[in-house]
Amino acid sequence: MKQNENSRKIVYSQHRDIIPKILKDDEEEEEDDDDEKQQEIEKTTLQTKEALEKIVNVRLSAAQPKNVQTQSQLTRFEIYQVQTVTAFGCV
Repeated sequence: MKQNENSRKIVYSQHRDIIPKILKDDEEEEEDDDDEKQQEIEKTTLQTKEALEKIVNVRLSAAQPKNVQTQSQLTRFEIYQVQTVTAFGCV
């Protein structure tokens, strides 16, 4: 029951009530519209792909250090030998 200011409002009980009903007589128009929609989808997809690649490349370049020193010498291992020290400091 609708009363007062709600009396003029339309109540949608299902999702399909909200979706506009479009009737088309010509199948050619549908094909043309499909082609146009497909071209628009491809264009949008390409733009989105380029934008995402740009963002990813910026973040990757920011994550990589620029001034990395390369090792010019070979790795050098030193052997540690334990020496026993007496109370007088003599070996």
